[in-house]
This record gives sequence, C-alpha cells and structure tokens, in this order.
Amino acid sequence: MNNEDNIFELFAQEKKIGHHVNIHGPLPKIIGAASTFEALCKSIVSQQLSITAADTIYKRYYALIMEEAMPERVLSYHPDDFRAIGLSYQKANYVQEVARFWNKNSHLETDLQNMGDEEIVNTLTQIKGVGEWTVHMLLIFHFQRPNVLPLGDLIVRKGIIYFYEIDPTSKNILELCKEATQHWHPYASYGSRYMWALKDKIIL
Repeated sequence: MNNEDNIFELFAQEKKIGHHVNIHGPLPKIIGAASTFEALCKSIVSQQLSITAADTIYKRYYALIMEEAMPERVLSYHPDDFRAIGLSYQKANYVQEVARFWNKNSHLETDLQNMGDEEIVNTLTQIKGVGEWTVHMLLIFHFQRPNVLPLGDLIVRKGIIYFYEIDPTSKNILELCKEATQHWHPYASYGSRYMWALKDKIIL
C-alpha cells in the first residue's frame, strides 16, 4: 500500500466525511506544470472563469507566447496583445508583473522548491495581483505540498462548516474551521481536495 492509499484510508475512516470519501474513492493524481512561473501565469489567466472558458483562453495565451512559458517571452508583448486573445487588461498586467518579478529574481524557480509553505506564500504575494488564495492553490496543485488548508477558498470553508456542523454565523468562523480539521494534519491538502470533490453534497 503506497502513501496515497494510506491517506485515502485515513479519510475514509473519518467520522464526518468518511462515508462520502468511501463513495468517491481515492483522489486523482496531480500533474503539475513544467515550472512555477508557468503554473502561476496559468492560475492568473484562469481566475474567475468557468473550466471551459479558462481552458480556451489559456490555449490562446499559450499559442501567443509560442509555448515558451518564460518571463522574457511574456514581457515581449504589449497588454493589448493579451487583450486580443481574451484576457482583461488587469490580467494582462498581472501576468507581466509575474514575469518582471521572475526576471528580478534569477534563481527564484529553484529557490521556491526549497522553501517552506509560508515562505512561498510570503514571497509570491509580493507580486501585484497574486494573493494568498492563488499561492495556496499553487502549493496544493503545483508543489503538491501535503498540509495546506486554504480557508480563503469558499468551497473548502463551506464544506468544513457543513460537514463539521459549525454555525456559519459565528464571528470566529476561521478558528472554528481550523479546530474542526486539526485531525487532517499533516494531510490537510487532501482534506481540502475532498471538500472540492464533495461540493455537491454541501447544503448551507
């Protein structure tokens, strides 16, 4: 039995969500992007879009930069070029802010791999347009860090409130969510992913 199987068994035996986890089954394998730079740009391009729309626009973006997901390539275009393929001016500017940050920090791609989760959050949120939620998604789906609890994500938070019977009107809701999921550690990323997987079960 590999570690993924062990983690599935742990969540499948959990009192509040175990039944649903058993029905859903193990979580799918994550395939990260070729680089953190590419993963971050893709996250920005795809934000606040449906899966279909995000996929379409990212394909246009990737074709525009000629599949060269490098800072220099992104900076070689005017924001209007990105606007022409469906990005807002704000997203175009944010993608180029990421590219500028990478250019200023020549060893960043390697350095990030050796950083702890909180250090990655503190480093990347220095970039205009990159917030904590975006970096938490990178930690889970690109770096594949096992113990991330993104309470800034609405579905994760609603899932915890629902399954762990937390009063949604509580003033200290985030602390209550943390307390309710203490037993997820050191695999909080998997618990969070199960909240997304079980989102159709959530009733609030």
